[in-house]
Amino acid sequence: MKNTKGFTLIELLISLGLLGGIILALFQTMGSTTQVSNSTNASNDLIREGQIGQQLLSAQFKEACYVYPAAATVIMGSSGYTTKNGAGYTWTVNTHPIVALILPPASNDSTGATYRFYAYYAIPRSQYVSGSTPDASTNPGPDVTNDSTTWMLMEYRKTINTSNTTNFPTPFNCAQLAANSNFTILGGNAALLTDYITPVAASTDLFSVGGVASIGGAAFIDYNLRLSRTTREGNIVTVGGGSSGTTMTAKVYPVNLLP
Repeated sequence: MKNTKGFTLIELLISLGLLGGIILALFQTMGSTTQVSNSTNASNDLIREGQIGQQLLSAQFKEACYVYPAAATVIMGSSGYTTKNGAGYTWTVNTHPIVALILPPASNDSTGATYRFYAYYAIPRSQYVSGSTPDASTNPGPDVTNDSTTWMLMEYRKTINTSNTTNFPTPFNCAQLAANSNFTILGGNAALLTDYITPVAASTDLFSVGGVASIGGAAFIDYNLRLSRTTREGNIVTVGGGSSGTTMTAKVYPVNLLP
């Protein structure tokens, strides 16, 4: 009689159990690898975005001919979401996360009469996303995990033409321009500069101005960029401010602070 060998039910169950354990281990390894990869990608994206913002800030601050001093107030609008500060529209230097400055006419300005006002400030991401048209090219879209915990760094700009000597008698310096009753910063344009800025409770967390320049205003600007994002897996990735060995901090002394 021929003897036929095969697996017993117990052997089959044990084999299936071992196979299941191997598959589970592979899935866990793949999941862990995916989490690490997503965190690494998020970190690289934040570093890249932060460095772009850092380069622009340093260049603009370096060129300033007037920096609004501590306690100066700035109002860039009376409606809309891009210039809103909490419940109102009044921003105070070294109290709120804002720095404001005036730049001299650009080198390609043949008239030498068009000065430029700039302000950099942070608003909640949720405020920007909910206020912008969903399909607008400037709207990065909602990010449920991060909308309520991160901020956006904004750039506001307004050109000031001083060729009208009745309104802007010459000669004058940037400090006199800032104090001129015909100098208005309303009607400028606000745009998103850097996404996923970490929450700031006071200006010194992001911007701080100090010293006194020869024509009044502040003599230097400190800034400290920190960006943070929570991945889909719940991992918090933070760069800048010394986090993860990255620093996006500088003290800038403008070169045009002369009458």
